[in-house]
Amino acid sequence: MGRILAVDYGLKRIGLAVSDETQTVAQGLKTLDCGRKTPADVIDDIKRVASNCEAELIILGYPLSLSGKPTARSKEVDAFRALLEDSIDVPVELVDERYTTALAHRYIEEGGKKARADRQPIDMVSAVIMLEDYLGTGERDLAGE
Repeated sequence: MGRILAVDYGLKRIGLAVSDETQTVAQGLKTLDCGRKTPADVIDDIKRVASNCEAELIILGYPLSLSGKPTARSKEVDAFRALLEDSIDVPVELVDERYTTALAHRYIEEGGKKARADRQPIDMVSAVIMLEDYLGTGERDLAGE
């Protein structure tokens, strides 16, 4: 077994989390600020992180509607996934990210912080939640690949 890197994709920020080698525990890594970076720069950042943590799999949050259907944002994630897959030798799977942001807000606010004041931890915590769900369910790629 090896580590799994979770990527909570956004145009402004990308939250990252990683599993331990036994794929039991999820840990937040960081939030990438993407506001002034090109897509290639963002991909390079993710490649560096994946290499440093020796990821054998990347899971990428896929935004679905409440009914489980792809959204307009799903197309953005599809395009990002294609770029990432063309640039890295690690498999990339799409996973359902519904409710992760709402849960991240709740967890941060329950910890006594204002989630709205600093968006950076929201994205990282969302990646942790997504990875914990994946580790717990063994959910497989939404694209069916």
